[in-house]
This record gives sequence, structure tokens and C-alpha cells, in this order.
Amino acid sequence: VATQEQEMFTRGFEDALNELHHSDSSQGGAHHVELPRSSSSSSSSGATYMTLDTQFSSNPLHNQFGIGLSPADSITVKEEPQTVPLGPTPPMSPIDMECQERFKLERKRERNRVAASKCRRRKLERIARLEDKVKMLKGENTELSSVVNKLKEQVCLLKEQVMEHVQSGCQILQSHFTAC
Repeated sequence: VATQEQEMFTRGFEDALNELHHSDSSQGGAHHVELPRSSSSSSSSGATYMTLDTQFSSNPLHNQFGIGLSPADSITVKEEPQTVPLGPTPPMSPIDMECQERFKLERKRERNRVAASKCRRRKLERIARLEDKVKMLKGENTELSSVVNKLKEQVCLLKEQVMEHVQSGCQILQSHFTAC
């Protein structure tokens, strides 16, 4: 959905293009075209126009709009006169270089303080993550140690049962079994 300002902006271009198409002097002479200029305020009701004077030669190259332009053609922009105050201008205060250097140094120090605090904070966060990981790994290690101890106890119990079977007269190779 186009806004009213956008429609007015494009309408100016369309009008200028139609004027160029219907102009009798398209084979030579000058054209006077007003193109809308964009303004910084979005709520302005009036459009601002920029005046362009274009010169066309009799040996045109054709562009996509059917307007003939040769490489020697020129587009001139009408310039408005500038008003310059005639009275004496107030003297500019000299720039205190020492003060500027102090400000520059203070800004640099402030940036350095901010960077150092970020670095310290990241370092503390990294240390905290590592401590959490150490705590987790120690917990896993404790669990695995208890599992190993339980398995060793079961192995001893099984060996004792095998020894009892051997003593009862079962034929088992004893080279693999030793008492716990």
C-alpha cells in the first residue's frame, strides 16, 4: 500500500515522462522538466520540485523510454543564489588542543575500562563453567568408583561359589580362578 507522499512523488515522474513523450521539441531544442525532490518530513502536504534543463541533439541515441540522448548531451541543474551575511562574523574560539587531548585520552581510558570489565566478566563466567564441569565430573567419578567396587565384590562372590563347587567335586579348570 503506497502512501500519499509516495504517490505524489511517483506522479511527478509520470507527469514529466508524459510531457517528454508528447513534446513537439523532442528532436532538438531544450526541455524544461520539473522533478519532485524527496523531503525529510513525511507529513508535508506540498511537494518540492527541482528544475532540470535538458539539451537534446539532432543525432539521438534511444534509451528505454524513447527519449533521444547523445553522448555530448548535458543536463544542467539550475542553481539558486546563496545569501552570505555581510556583517562581521563572530571570531571562532581557538580549539584548545590540550583540552582535546585530555578528552581523547579520557574517552580512550573509558573504552579500556569497559573492555577490561567485559574481559573480567567473561573470565569469571568461564571459571564458573569450568567449576561446574569439575563438579559434574567428580560426581560421575564417584558413581563409577562405587560401580567398580560393587563389581569387584560380585566377582569375589562368584569366585567363592566356584571354589565351593570345586570342593564339592565339580570338574572346573582352576587355572583361571584364584581366591579373593
